[in-house]
Amino acid sequence: MAIIMALYGFRVNAVCPGYIQIPMSVEIDSPEFTQKFVDKYIPINRPDKVEEIAPIFLFWQAKKVVLLQGKQLLPMVNNWQGKSPK
Repeated sequence: MAIIMALYGFRVNAVCPGYIQIPMSVEIDSPEFTQKFVDKYIPINRPDKVEEIAPIFLFWQAKKVVLLQGKQLLPMVNNWQGKSPK
């Protein structure tokens, strides 16, 4: 997709954060669930926060970031990148 869209002047990239704690997830997910999930899958031992992820989107939209096409930014090391489930 990124290659095809580049022909039309569009950049296609992705941000792939881990578990982000937002007000809705705090209401839905119990503290016990969140802690078990964090312990099992998140090496930094805490969920991401919106204010930590938002700057990545600002980076992607910057007009000077023109050579990155079809890339992923993984702001956190998730299970498939090195932490085995317990």
